[in-house]
Amino acid sequence: MPRAFRRGGTIFRSPRRFSHTVEEAEPERRRSPRGWLTPFAHSARGASMSLWQRLRDWIQPEPPALETSEQASICEERVPPSPGFNRRFTASLRSADPSQTRRRTRSGRLRQRGLPVWRCDDDVARALGLSTSELYHFACHRLADPHLHYVRFTIPKRSGEPRPILAPKPRLKAIQRDLLALVLHRLPVHRAAHAFLPGRSIATNARPHLQREFLLTLDLRDFFGALHVGRVRGFLLAMGYGWEVASTLALLCTEAPRQAVLVHGEQFYTPTASRSLPQGAPTSPMLANAIASRLDRRLSGLARSLGLHYTRYADDLCFSGDDPTHIASLMRLASQIITDEGFEIAADKTRVQRRGQRQQVTGVVVNQTPGAPRARRRRLRAAIHRYAQACARGEDDPTRRRQLEGELAFIHMINPAQARALAAGLPDAPPAASAR
Repeated sequence: MPRAFRRGGTIFRSPRRFSHTVEEAEPERRRSPRGWLTPFAHSARGASMSLWQRLRDWIQPEPPALETSEQASICEERVPPSPGFNRRFTASLRSADPSQTRRRTRSGRLRQRGLPVWRCDDDVARALGLSTSELYHFACHRLADPHLHYVRFTIPKRSGEPRPILAPKPRLKAIQRDLLALVLHRLPVHRAAHAFLPGRSIATNARPHLQREFLLTLDLRDFFGALHVGRVRGFLLAMGYGWEVASTLALLCTEAPRQAVLVHGEQFYTPTASRSLPQGAPTSPMLANAIASRLDRRLSGLARSLGLHYTRYADDLCFSGDDPTHIASLMRLASQIITDEGFEIAADKTRVQRRGQRQQVTGVVVNQTPGAPRARRRRLRAAIHRYAQACARGEDDPTRRRQLEGELAFIHMINPAQARALAAGLPDAPPAASAR
């Protein structure tokens, strides 16, 4: 058999390094029990590696020109979206359970949850103010994409390590914000979650843990990265959406890290890992809270059975109580639940804080009343003093003043009395600054 497959009117050749035989594929796309497949997925019977895994073998730190036309041809996954073809999934996006692809929209369940009833991609496109082809442009997983929908950059963590951020470009961000308002804000979230929710904050997260004998704090490693596209789609299926709509929404809300490669002088971006919730997208926080609701229910039930208190702020979990003899069993059982739910504990960030120590939850000291750490208040007091001296010399800096006011607002959220005591040293704003 020739080592080739057909896409449209073009024949692409498979690299000789692979031992499997690739038959010539039919030009039309077909529906299989495993979902919508590309022609390559139909033709590569018995292939042990997906296309993106083969591409990964050729990816270098810098975008090089690929050596041979055989290798370059594999990268050309450029098939424009068409309204007649609802879904394009590579092997990494297909469901292991063929019955899932036959899931239909459950309108009664959606109405009960207050969610919009969307039965097909056309309904999604109309609700978002898009054409179907525009929707597929943003909700399609391409193995070699000539365009990026996200801007990648890093910000430093407290430890100094870089935190990768994937921020959607303006057009996709506007679509995601519409989706957030129409669907995601209505998803059920457990009462133990305190991050990214109106009326909740690090202060509300800390209050249940005031004046306890011990605190146990755990951190989830790569919280957003653990919520891959399959988990997002599975959650939307459970909410009542059918396979087609759940897949489209999952692709709109996830992205894979990508590496640039050059093909015949043209640059493409290939995925180097599976799609997951990107840090930087407006849809990620609410989806993460909603998907983690089952984790919250199980951990909350565990804490209640032991007479303890439990809260979660994003990836920070906190348990507290007055009987330290429960610590060992709590750590063991909580670790089992977290692993069962598909998350991983960052062991180096696990802390047990007893009453004799400073007890701190998400930056809030909870030994007596909620308050900012003493070191943070000292730094702010010194900064206010330096600013007051500069103002006395006629060197007022409006930007610096806004920074100090923001820090005071943060402390006021935790402990208003501490904020008022610090604000007493801040000089009055000059008339020009007040007018601005």
